[in-house]
Amino acid sequence: MIKYSVIFHKNIFNWLLVIVLMVLITGCWDYHELDKEAVISVFGYDLISPYHVKVSAYLETTPKANSSSNGNEGGMKKPEIIRADGPTIYEAIKNMSVYTPNELTFHHHVISILSEKFVSSPHFGDGLDRITRVGATRRRGLFAVTSGQSSDVLEIKLPLTDDLSEGLLNLMEAAKEQQYSTQVDLNDFLYDLTLIGKEPIIPRILITQSKSTSFQKRIKVYGSGAFRGTRFVGWLSGNETRGVLWLRGKSGHPILRFPWEGGEIMVQAESIQTKIALSQTSRASKEQIPFLIKMKWQGKIVMYTGHRSLKVQDIPSIEQGVENSMRPVIQQSIRRAQALHTDVIGFGNTFYSSQPSVYRQKYLSQWNDRYFPQIQYIVQIKAKILNIGMTSHAPEERD
Repeated sequence: MIKYSVIFHKNIFNWLLVIVLMVLITGCWDYHELDKEAVISVFGYDLISPYHVKVSAYLETTPKANSSSNGNEGGMKKPEIIRADGPTIYEAIKNMSVYTPNELTFHHHVISILSEKFVSSPHFGDGLDRITRVGATRRRGLFAVTSGQSSDVLEIKLPLTDDLSEGLLNLMEAAKEQQYSTQVDLNDFLYDLTLIGKEPIIPRILITQSKSTSFQKRIKVYGSGAFRGTRFVGWLSGNETRGVLWLRGKSGHPILRFPWEGGEIMVQAESIQTKIALSQTSRASKEQIPFLIKMKWQGKIVMYTGHRSLKVQDIPSIEQGVENSMRPVIQQSIRRAQALHTDVIGFGNTFYSSQPSVYRQKYLSQWNDRYFPQIQYIVQIKAKILNIGMTSHAPEERD
């Protein structure tokens, strides 16, 4: 009887343990009530004065607790914008909570827009410090720089969407595809900061005036901002950004257009592969370090306007046209980076990877200012047309 009693009590204990675990496992200990939160999807950072910053938050639409699905388009609130300022980033964000009864949250944060003045100040470093320390902030939140006020971007209505964050994300995707700009999140930026001999870039948001109406403003993602560490040093144009991305080995599907045989050809890249190495054929001087850039381009013809039909024998000539179109873009990108004294391409990282001790001892401290602006380089581009599509006939011969 004693044996059976012990087994019985042991079974009771096991069942109680299972019940307690089931309760704990199925519980939502970190749940969030969306109708009680101010969900920030886009956040803007501006500089009012050297000792005063302004922050702006685009509050995402959240479900209303008491609204019916018939009366308010599924019970969604309209997006709102709130602003606050303070002597530091920390105080400005703290002051922002005064203007909303709900708790501010960065759980669904999509993008941070930084003004040129803000990233040119020491406050940008404080902003990075806060973003990395706050656990609720998404490390995959994107960065963008604008030459004006970031708060102005939050005010602009994008066509075909009421969601600013979604619209900006789509614009960045399109710019990334054509490589006139790029996408950079917090992890990407911090990674470039930790690399020796390579500096970060951040995509640029431009506010343009519509040609059709004199009062309507539009947003365009084009070009990028170049940094030296956490300090903004200048702008790269769309073509200069293209060249930097090609040299970084970033492959998109950019379209190139160039004249050929009295007509015009448009090609689209399928892949772009780049390798940068220290050149073994050139002699390095104390000031000039030689590099060899090898680039492979593969793509297709997407448009042809000319007066004769294309033939297979024309492909080498077209491939040469692709190479001739890419070369000046690459050269201009390097010259621009050299003029800004910031190695956003990563030549220094290539040197460091090849000769780490030499680079650290002799070049690291003065790379951007002294050695990078004087580097020598040879560009070798090999283009390959994969197919000529259905554009082989001259326009007058097409039905």
